Amino acid sequence: MKKYINIVLFIFLFAQACKEDDVLTHAAEDSVPPANVTEVKITPKFGGASVSYLLPNDRDLHMVRIDYEISPGKWRTSTSTVFNNELEIGGFGDTKEKKFVIYTLDRSGNKSDEAEYTFNPLTPPHQLIRQSFKTAPDFGGLHLNWVNTAQAEVAVYVLTKNDDGELEEKETFYSSLKEGDEAVRGFKAEERTFGLYVRDRWDNYSDTLIVKLTPIYEEKFDKSKIKEVRLDNSVNLNNYGGNFQKMFNDKIGNDFGHSQIVANPPATITMDLGVKAKISRFVWWQRISPEWVYGHCNPRRWELWGTNEKPSKDGSNSGWTKLGTYESIKPSGLPDGQHSDEDMQAAKSGEECIIPIDAPPFRYLRYIMLENWSGGTDIHISEISIFGQLKKSE
Repeated sequence: MKKYINIVLFIFLFAQACKEDDVLTHAAEDSVPPANVTEVKITPKFGGASVSYLLPNDRDLHMVRIDYEISPGKWRTSTSTVFNNELEIGGFGDTKEKKFVIYTLDRSGNKSDEAEYTFNPLTPPHQLIRQSFKTAPDFGGLHLNWVNTAQAEVAVYVLTKNDDGELEEKETFYSSLKEGDEAVRGFKAEERTFGLYVRDRWDNYSDTLIVKLTPIYEEKFDKSKIKEVRLDNSVNLNNYGGNFQKMFNDKIGNDFGHSQIVANPPATITMDLGVKAKISRFVWWQRISPEWVYGHCNPRRWELWGTNEKPSKDGSNSGWTKLGTYESIKPSGLPDGQHSDEDMQAAKSGEECIIPIDAPPFRYLRYIMLENWSGGTDIHISEISIFGQLKKSE
């Protein structure tokens, strides 16, 4: 029996050795370069091109490669396997004539002759976005809209003049949505100069649009007048040392309103502003600490509603006007439980909910949390500030 086992083991080890030797010597050892691709066709795209081709009939062909320079000294490479016959190149900042070289490589590392081609990209997305800018005065600042048909990843910068009359960065919006709708606020109702430009992910910059406008007057609502309206569907925020009024004491961090698990979601908070007012924006802050930020019971998606009618005891939305659905965006996109310095800074800055400029004045405001960051129903909020134009008390 022992002799039989030894024979089997010997055969197995011999087979493995042959397999390993076969793997080590599998790579081709010729020094003959492959042929290059043929029938190259170039289809210009926004800021780049699609390059199609016919592959050579080469048994050990490994890949097709394109090298191109998107800006002086800044080279990029695009590669494809033998299972594809098309490559995308992009990142060009203008529509001037561009060059690229295309060649093939085989499994021995042999390289074909290079073939050079030229083309003109279509207008890059960051320039198209800049051309689409539409601005208007808004409460406390400027309202900005743009179109991003290509859904390119871009940063939109808003500058304004400082006390020395120099333009400096005020706000940056990161987006890949087809349509952008943002506002920059916090200014007096006095004529002000703004600068607006776009940067793409390859660090191409558009020119700067200079705009002069006068922001619409707004003010911060008196938090001492904002009271909780307890209804049948209201969440109880008096948990873990929190309560409703702690969300309106201008202390950002670990002063908060905190519910328990909501038995009948969604978590709903109804408040009386104390005045009938045209609301411009609703700003809120998470419970900010490394273990809670963009996590736990911090809201992720929610709605805002307004009414002038005294809320019904059952908490229904009858007679209420929906002002918008909002979502908390984590700048880094890191998984739950992980966050960057940018995430912490964004949380400390607060999250703005822009109210439609054509919305009428309201006396009552309702906050409905649809989802928190842990996927649960309980909610905690550190601080809330509300801005707009005040009307006389009613």
